[in-house]
Amino acid sequence: MKKSVILLITLLFITAISSLILKNLNDSEEFINEVSINSSLTQTLLTITDVKEEIFGYLKNHKDNLETILENISEGIPLSYGSVDMMLMLQSYEPREFNLNELNQTKFIDFLIQNEIEYPDKFYKMANDVNYTNSKQIDDTISSYIEETDDKKIALLRDEFAFFSIDSNNSEVVKCEFDIEVSEVSSKAMYIYDVKNEEVIDFEFSFK
Repeated sequence: MKKSVILLITLLFITAISSLILKNLNDSEEFINEVSINSSLTQTLLTITDVKEEIFGYLKNHKDNLETILENISEGIPLSYGSVDMMLMLQSYEPREFNLNELNQTKFIDFLIQNEIEYPDKFYKMANDVNYTNSKQIDDTISSYIEETDDKKIALLRDEFAFFSIDSNNSEVVKCEFDIEVSEVSSKAMYIYDVKNEEVIDFEFSFK
């Protein structure tokens, strides 16, 4: 009985999200046609905005079933409409080891040494000198360190770094990733969403 309920909740989620997103994709396409903008970039950005709003709106209204939803769609949801193809993935966000805005020098340098980083003091100083507000700044710090030292091992630790902390009592933080292809233009986007506090913590976007 429990498995049947879980399956039903998952199917309802996929159906609802698919319908909402496809409706918005249709509206976006009509808008682009009306203003004579035949731009894959424009449609990509509109799609990303539509997906974000519909996903987060749905999760906010179904907080009680959040854990069940995330457990049963780990393989992703494929969506296709007109010239837009998308793979949507949702999962619980796993807290990182270090918030670079709140570094403990001794602990951080010890961690770098344990992972055979060649210039731990230098990387600590570079990381500690930045007021991080997004993930791209972390990537930039890592790139600058590699460029200056040629120590590429630091890139292997990227997933241990964030610019924010998650309350250990808050299990309602969701990572939403989607690969999008619009008229053969491919891109990737990622949001981290705090469902409990109803806010976007982080956003990344790049063309492939």
